[in-house]
Formats: sequence, C-alpha cells, structure tokens
Amino acid sequence: MERRKGLWIGVFLAFFLSSNAVWAGNVDTYGIGAKATALGGAFTARADDFSAVYYNPAGLVQLERPQISFGASFVDAAVSSEVNFRNDYDRRDGKYVKDDTHLLVYPHGGVVYPFKLFGKKAAFAVGTYVPYGLWLRWEPDPKVNAAAYNTYESWYYRVVNAAPTFAIQLTDRLSVGFGLTFGNSHSGVKRRIYASPYIQGAAIGFGAYSGSFSGTFDPLNVGTINALWNGLVPIPGAQVLAQQAAGALLLNTLKDGKMKTTAVDDFNWSWNVGLLYKIRDNLQVGLCYRGLTKTRFWVRTHVYDGDGNRVEDVRGHTNIDHPDQLQGGIYWSPFRKLHMEFDVTWTNWSRISHYRVRWNRPLLYRYLVDNGIDESLASEITTDNEDFPRHWRNTVQYRFGVEYELLDWLALRAGYYYDPTPIPEKTADATWPDADKRTFAFGTGLKLFGGKLIVDTTYQFTMTDGRRIIGWGDSDNLNESYGTESENPEAQMVGRGYVHNITVTLTYVF
Repeated sequence: MERRKGLWIGVFLAFFLSSNAVWAGNVDTYGIGAKATALGGAFTARADDFSAVYYNPAGLVQLERPQISFGASFVDAAVSSEVNFRNDYDRRDGKYVKDDTHLLVYPHGGVVYPFKLFGKKAAFAVGTYVPYGLWLRWEPDPKVNAAAYNTYESWYYRVVNAAPTFAIQLTDRLSVGFGLTFGNSHSGVKRRIYASPYIQGAAIGFGAYSGSFSGTFDPLNVGTINALWNGLVPIPGAQVLAQQAAGALLLNTLKDGKMKTTAVDDFNWSWNVGLLYKIRDNLQVGLCYRGLTKTRFWVRTHVYDGDGNRVEDVRGHTNIDHPDQLQGGIYWSPFRKLHMEFDVTWTNWSRISHYRVRWNRPLLYRYLVDNGIDESLASEITTDNEDFPRHWRNTVQYRFGVEYELLDWLALRAGYYYDPTPIPEKTADATWPDADKRTFAFGTGLKLFGGKLIVDTTYQFTMTDGRRIIGWGDSDNLNESYGTESENPEAQMVGRGYVHNITVTLTYVF
C-alpha cells in the first residue's frame, strides 16, 4: 500500500513540475480533452474525466478509480485576409493572402486520485492544458501583404503547467471543487515600418513644407535640423519644423524595416471553483467560475532598418491579463444510452481595454543621438512607451453536446457552439484578426481491455460566420499603421477563415 501511495505522489509531482512547449490557436481555446471537445465544450454539468479541473472541479468526485490521461489537439488554421490602405500621398490595393501558420499543438493531460474523506467521496487531481492562445504568421513582404505594416506575425497564449485541484461530495446531491492554476504566458508581434512618399520627400528637402514656411534651403541634413531646433535658422515655426524633419529623416532611414517585440511572463496563477448538483439520477446542473489571471510581461523590442541592420534593442514591461469566465450547464440523460448537455459561457473580455508597453529608455533615442541629432530634439520626438487600445467586449457562448452509447465499448458524440468575437471594429487589426465563429465537432469514445484503456477522439471544424469587413477608416489601430495623423491615413480589411482540429486523449484507469 505504501509503495502505491509513493507511486501516485511521484506522478502528481511530475505533473506539477512539468513545463510544456505549446503553440496555440485563437483568442479562445478549442477545448480541453477530446471528450469535452467533441461535446462542444458543453461539459460543466457532466465533468466526468480529467478535464473537470478546467470545466468544473466538483465533477471529479464522480470518478470511482484512479486514472491518468495524456493527449493533444492538432490544429490547422487557414485564415485569409486582404488589407487596402490610402493616405493623402499614397495608396495601395492589397492582395488576398493566407496565413503561413505551422501546425499548432495543444498538449493536455491529468491525473485523478479518488478517495474517502470523513466518509465522503473526495478526489485530488493535477492537470495541464492551454486555456487561451493565438499564433498567426503572414507574408512579411509589404509589397505582397499590405497588412505587414500592421502585423505579419503575432502570438499570445497561456500554458497551465499544473492545476492542483480538490473536490468533495458534501451531500448525496451536492459536490464542490476548488483548484489553483500555475502557468506562464507568452506574447509577441512582428511588423514592418511604413514611410509614405510625403515622409520620404520631407527627409530629402523642405519641398513638402514650402507652402507653410518661407525661404529656400539646401537638402535637409542633420546639421540643418539641429540648427532649426536651436534657433540658428530664424524662421517662424523653426522648432516645429525641426521636429517634423527629424521624424521624417528617422522614418525614411527605417523605411520597410522591422520591429519585433517579444514578451514573457514566467509565472502567473489563478483559481477555479465549481459546484455540481444532482437533481435526479439522470439530471444534474453545474456551475464553474474560472478566475482572472494577473500578468506582468517582460518585454524586449528590436528595431531593424530597411537593410536588415539592428539599430535598437530596448527592454520593458506590460500587462495583458487573461479574463475570468463563468460557465454553467445542465446535463440530462433521457434514457440510459443518450446523454445531452447545454452550456452557457460568459467571458469578461472587457478587462482588456488596452495595454501599454513601457521601455527602459525612449525607443530609438540612442539611434538618433548616435547619428548626430541634438539630444533635446531626440527626446522630443521619441517616447518610452507605446499604448495599444483594445476595448474588447464581453461575450456569451452557447454550447450544445450529445452522446449516444452505440455499444458498451463505443460512444458517438457531437457538439456545436457559437463564439462571437470580442473585438470591435474600432480596434480590429491584423494582430487579432478575429471574427464571429461557428464550431462543429464529432467524436468517439472507445473503452478497451474491459474499460482499462479509454481512447477519446474528436474532429472539430471552425468557420467564420461569413466574411468580416472592416470598412475604410473604421479601425484606428489599422489606420495609424499607414501614415501620421496629418497624412489622413485610412485602411480597410476583409478576412475569413476556418480551422481543422483533431484531438486524441488516452486514459488509463487503474
């Protein structure tokens, strides 16, 4: 007996200390575990396998014997989009491009150990999974993909390395469960740097400003810019002109360069709590609250000029909290072989109103000074932070799942859910090209070797609800990628896509 206890302690520690390398897929998970995924994520009132640590911790008390589960989801996303832009000096009609994302993999697993506590059914479990994620990669050449000036690669995900969870049956009808989740989060974005013909012309001479300032000058250079800034060239608005000219010179040098930002939060935590109430033997309800995950990302940003030379390397930090969720459902088995569940999931996406990256020094300040720009002028046209407005909206998902036990060893499953996008048009961009989605799933459950080995499989198909069209000028986040405010930039984006997902989970029952 002591040897068996030692074995289970070792298994729990292995899960608790594990760290998974994960590639994830969209702003919400496609499901955790093949069984729940096949049922469209409508699993809160059933929660009868390891994934209860996520869907409803209270459901763990339903498991009669210890078990261990391992599996993964293999996700193939196919998203296409077209971005067009225009400003007072430039216009480009984009082409439809498809994402070049590699196969995305979501590993998952868990260990469940049921026992008695004060004569009551109880269980302890540890799970690992990916609750949120995104990774998209597009054509980086802006001549082919105009969206590259906004984003050509982005990622955002959280990995739950360990979710230790405890559940107990308080009465014959009511069970409760509570778990902690310990994980890490990663985010990043890559984009090209845009400079309009206006900016390029301003970096060469004063021609673009001749209507606003009197006098003629030689082609613009660092010496002239500094002279204007320090008042050595006595014309009206000299310092304003110096600021604009220095900015133009900087952008022209960086034309079609790259800006890469990576962000890592090595450790964060949250908690899940759930209730399960049995109304009758064939009817029960469940409720689960998944708590907010506070984050602090450590950021590193590299900037490259148009020739590929690195000209800047700064560090900083930002916060992008993972939102809390409330999910409830009802499970009904009208007769022994048929099982049905309906769930509703509320996600508090409004917590992501914006995020701000703060660097340890003004971005490109050192580059300007090293190239002869006056220090006071360099400090005027650079900043040590960048703000990204989001203003995401709360969403409600409706989920439905059905299972039919065709044979004692074979179950057939199907599921569906509708997932509205949390992203409003005003802040939509190529970093988060999300849209309303419909997801269909089909799966099987096999019990082999007398139920000792359970093999759950799922095929899931997600498609956008038609095309999503961001009209000309409707997105501030897109517009600002294609020129300064004085150039009146506007952009348009059209996108659609689909996702294939195959999930397999193996469970061994002791």
